[in-house]
Amino acid sequence: MLNNSIRVRATASVANVSCGFDCIGYAITKPGDIVTIEKQDQPGIEISMSGIKYESIPVDPENNTAGKAILSLLDTLESKQGFKVHIVKGIPPGSGIGSSSASAAAAVVGVNELLNKPLE
Repeated sequence: MLNNSIRVRATASVANVSCGFDCIGYAITKPGDIVTIEKQDQPGIEISMSGIKYESIPVDPENNTAGKAILSLLDTLESKQGFKVHIVKGIPPGSGIGSSSASAAAAVVGVNELLNKPLE
């Protein structure tokens, strides 16, 4: 069965833990971003957003961490597949708990899944 869309949740993370500054980190259950990705026929990435303080985040794929991550993955795989991406921000941008990295990680996991896991 072919899947044309997927929803991925990525949680916040904390990397600056006590004396282990940038050495000890962990993921936390809440909050999290939800990224929904849908294949599209034409090449390119379209990003839309909603959620907490999303208005300050660029939707241009070349200026968005999720978009950059997807573009890098597609370039590595030499794929022209296009995607529509909707990000629901549950992690406040600029909070220091991995808002950008959560969106990027969820995007790569989702696209990899939709492309039949070439990065297994």
